[in-house]
Amino acid sequence: MNNRTGFVNIFIVAITAVVVVFIGGYFLVAPDETEKRQNKEPPQDMRVEKSQNNIVEKTDEKPDEKEAVIAKQTIVEEKKTIVAVEKKTTHEEKKETVIEKKTTHENTKPKEIIVQEQARPEPPPQIQPVQQIKSIPTPGYTELIAVANGVVASLSRDDVLQIVDVTDPLSPIKIQTIDTPAFAEAAFQKDGYVYIADSRELRILDSAEQTVGVYNLRNFWPSAISVDSGYVYLVAGNEILILDAKSPQNIKQVSKTYLTGRAPSHIVVKDSYAYIVETLGGLNIVDVRNPSSPKVVKVFPFESHTAGFGIEGNYAYVGRVASTKSTAQGYSQTSVFEVIDISNPVAATVISSVELPTDIRGLDLLGTHAYVIGSYPYRLTPIDISSPANPKIIQAGESIVGSADLQDIVVENGFAFLADGSTGLRIVDISNIASPRHVKDFDLGGRAFNIYKWGSKLYIAVEQKYFNLANVRDPGNPQHTYSEPFTASYKYTSLVLDAKNAYFNGGGVRVYDIANIQSPQKIKMAPAEIDSIQIQGNYLYSTIGEIGLLVYDIADLTSLVQISRTPFPMGIPRDLSVDGRWAVGISNSPYSITVFDISDPQKPIVRDSYTYQKYPGSVTVKNDHAYVARGEDGVDIFNIRPDGSLELIKNIAIERGFAHHVAMYGNKAFVVRDGADVYDMTNPAKPIFMQHISNKGEANRIAIDNNYMYIADGYAGVTIIKMPE
Repeated sequence: MNNRTGFVNIFIVAITAVVVVFIGGYFLVAPDETEKRQNKEPPQDMRVEKSQNNIVEKTDEKPDEKEAVIAKQTIVEEKKTIVAVEKKTTHEEKKETVIEKKTTHENTKPKEIIVQEQARPEPPPQIQPVQQIKSIPTPGYTELIAVANGVVASLSRDDVLQIVDVTDPLSPIKIQTIDTPAFAEAAFQKDGYVYIADSRELRILDSAEQTVGVYNLRNFWPSAISVDSGYVYLVAGNEILILDAKSPQNIKQVSKTYLTGRAPSHIVVKDSYAYIVETLGGLNIVDVRNPSSPKVVKVFPFESHTAGFGIEGNYAYVGRVASTKSTAQGYSQTSVFEVIDISNPVAATVISSVELPTDIRGLDLLGTHAYVIGSYPYRLTPIDISSPANPKIIQAGESIVGSADLQDIVVENGFAFLADGSTGLRIVDISNIASPRHVKDFDLGGRAFNIYKWGSKLYIAVEQKYFNLANVRDPGNPQHTYSEPFTASYKYTSLVLDAKNAYFNGGGVRVYDIANIQSPQKIKMAPAEIDSIQIQGNYLYSTIGEIGLLVYDIADLTSLVQISRTPFPMGIPRDLSVDGRWAVGISNSPYSITVFDISDPQKPIVRDSYTYQKYPGSVTVKNDHAYVARGEDGVDIFNIRPDGSLELIKNIAIERGFAHHVAMYGNKAFVVRDGADVYDMTNPAKPIFMQHISNKGEANRIAIDNNYMYIADGYAGVTIIKMPE
């Protein structure tokens, strides 16, 4: 009994000693919770993107996984503690980054591939919560914003449907405006119902224009619509959505199917086949005999920024831009008008074509003729299609008086009704096909871009734009002071404020003296070729798609003096950013960015270009770096070397949403993406994610001033957020 007791005592002592040693060892070597968070390194997905022989490592820095999670304020024994927990991982080992060493235009040596080491990033600082304090309502959907000296300027827009009675084409009457909850861009009429699709919902109206059915589209933003046998066919992006609307009060989704391409412009449903024009992809022919299981059976590939389409009998007619060439005057474009035999949709075949020296923007069919619209001097061109295998251009005289920005066309009863981006509705008498006659203009209060006709009524999609000002000297009590509607042919790209004036592009450059923000004064100016706008010193920099980079001396705003004009080495420019020595522009066809040295504004010099396979959204230049927002592909960061050559040094991947724009403030970058992701850019090659800032609406652009963030927040207007100290 005593021996057994002694053995038990010895065993207990031994076990106790082992436990003590184990626990003591743990406390001696185990890191605290903060250290464990910093040293933990989960596997990281390293991807390599190859584009145009350019290779760059992409590190999936996913803001949604790393963004700061701000704990709610809690009261513990009368002491408030705000805990900001950063879900941030770092790398224990150095990663190798493969970066292309690009060459300048002057250096034609073969491109080299070099290897750089990416050092382990420092842990992010603790982030305090941001405070969303106010919203400023604006008309429509707010897209651009600028702030300076206690003044916020914003540009917003809205799309509505104007209904015009053209029983007498020489005396049109506007009878109604349909303003839907979002952008109304597509409409269709069938069996006594009008179907209107906007960026939020499908709405069905009866013959009295009363709503009888609504379907939530859940961010499916259609740009074309057709209806057949009780089914509604909607196209957006690279998808077709089919809805069963036999009962307008009980609309149901039937199917959603991917297409080839994106940016759809037209859809026509005929004999259980849907014909869909994807301007960046081609004509898709879709078998919809079973609407719950549609199938793409044929694709005619092409890419064209504009297109026209129609079907008559067993033939489909497609008009599209085929080529763009740079000339001494700017650019020239050639379009092709094609006839496709669709008697057997699965084996559809192009049977004839004819070229036009213009950019075809739309077409309509009437009898044995197609009517094609484009740019000067071929703004309205009839084509004889009495023999589809042998279409013939009719050399008609110039029929449009004055400037025009034609977007769409409907022909009926001897008249052509034209949607004009600059003047609204234009009406042309085409009873004498060899000599069309411009007979009427009708102001619609905005930019007309789509037109439909049923009976004696035209349904015209009209874009209304607004220039807005607000007093934010006290950001906690902002005051909306001014809104002015205006018409502009193209989507505005720029809004700039300086100490005295607001500049934006709307039908050319518009400049307002904002000394009195209750009643700003528009400065009268001579017409000037202006698209995008950047201001630096006494110079205004702009891009024009047909010309290139233009620089104006703005010492006297009433008389802008163009001091230089420099073509882009590739593509059609559409946007621009300027800082210090550098101007960086974005182009289409091909997608690219180009660097100009503007040390001498009178003699800008092209230094380098970088091409993309996909559409780059916007560019921001700051401190010898260019930040390119690329939508779902995140943000590319380029170093602009002293000789102007571009070096891609980093891609910031986006886990969810789209990178719309990058705003720089001090050493921080704000990536606009469903709010804003904030990065420390002390070293642009090694950006450190800091936090995500949420917003109320749909963030498009941001501006920052005196520690306040101002968001162009879609239908939420302007959202104001106080930044952490």
